[in-house]
Amino acid sequence: MKSPVLRLVLGLTLLAVAAVPRSHGAGSLRDLASPATADSGEASLHADHDGRLHLTWCGPGARPGERSVWLSLLEPAAAAWSQPRAIATSPRLMKNWADFPSLVRGTDGTLWAQWFERREPSAGEGYSGWFARSGDDGRTWSVPNPLGHEFVSLAPLSSGRILAVWLESLRPPRPAGAPRPARIIPKPDEPTPASMQLKSRLLAADGSTVREWVVDADVCTCCQTSLVSLPGDETLVFYRGRTPQEIRDHCCARFADGDWSRPQSLHDDGWKIAACPVNGPAGDARAGAVCVAWFTLAQGRARVQAKVSRDGGVSFGAPLPIDLGQPLGRVDVVSLPDGSAVVLWLESKRGAEATGLYTRRVFADGSLFAAELLADVSAARAGGFPRAAVRASGTVVFAWTEVGEGKSPLTRVRVREWDPSSLGPAVGILEAPASPGPVNPERCPSTPPRKA
Repeated sequence: MKSPVLRLVLGLTLLAVAAVPRSHGAGSLRDLASPATADSGEASLHADHDGRLHLTWCGPGARPGERSVWLSLLEPAAAAWSQPRAIATSPRLMKNWADFPSLVRGTDGTLWAQWFERREPSAGEGYSGWFARSGDDGRTWSVPNPLGHEFVSLAPLSSGRILAVWLESLRPPRPAGAPRPARIIPKPDEPTPASMQLKSRLLAADGSTVREWVVDADVCTCCQTSLVSLPGDETLVFYRGRTPQEIRDHCCARFADGDWSRPQSLHDDGWKIAACPVNGPAGDARAGAVCVAWFTLAQGRARVQAKVSRDGGVSFGAPLPIDLGQPLGRVDVVSLPDGSAVVLWLESKRGAEATGLYTRRVFADGSLFAAELLADVSAARAGGFPRAAVRASGTVVFAWTEVGEGKSPLTRVRVREWDPSSLGPAVGILEAPASPGPVNPERCPSTPPRKA
């Protein structure tokens, strides 16, 4: 048996190793020529059950003044992306650094894409969600139909059905030309009413609505949602909740047997903030192994944490410290063939002067790999949220938006492939890094105007 002193020394050594970021190993990281042109951004990635990757992004349309949602495919054994195909084109296509289009392939092979467009001027301010389907790998698309309002996530179910979740405002759109109501700041500790709800819709294979639900009647107003598919047509949704006391921690709900369960707390961080931090959770699963990661600034300390489950999300282990002490969040999670998972997040490298896209591999027993730097990125809003997907070979493809320099910097989607097997042995983590994080997170004021 090891002595207490020896156990302490060993634990501190493991903690020090895990807290130091690694440079990528030789040959473990390579660029994939991006199919996106200049002035592109808002990328998303999806891996289907055949190992084919789908990259979507927003960029210039064929005609001046128009923007398009584009799609390119990467076959399992291919080294280059396919020729881009337009999913939707509109002069009103919404350009939003945090709320962007996405795509999934249904169990019947049909592609489902969702995106956002600004409303017609006569309909007032705001934007609305739309979706379309393609049965020929994106060559042609169905007539678009409305779907959700903000931060839509999609998950495939059996028989070609699709489950969707989104955030929907409890307030009607402000009519065109109407003045913005004055904001009334509530008194300290005064309960605040709900302004956003989490809704869900079950869609049949033909795109028709089977049923709708309100999953949670009071949620945070502009954080991403994350749907995780499980065996047996079960699905988990992770999202940032909200209480009348403005505690904005993360929650989880389960879709099973054709209905939603009551939402549960994922972890009680206790982050009280009277605004949305624009920093939602991300999760993924393979068989019954689930991993979810999130950002918090509870008690003024920025952290990226993760939890893992071995029983399909019925229970989760203790929170695992992921960051290096200066995280910005913007997380993504993908599961690997061996049941482990990879967490991606943004972290300040030298204060606010430089930012890195980092990754850390997480195992079901709570052991972690040391953090690894994947790319130097921009912390600006235009840099968006990095997204990732796993190829059939087990390598991870990730996409991010590169921000140019100068008075009129153009953005461009970049893509790289990374081999997680390049990492060394896993190390245990005893506690989170103690360094303070950023004190001014992104905020989206969300307390609704209220009558005096």
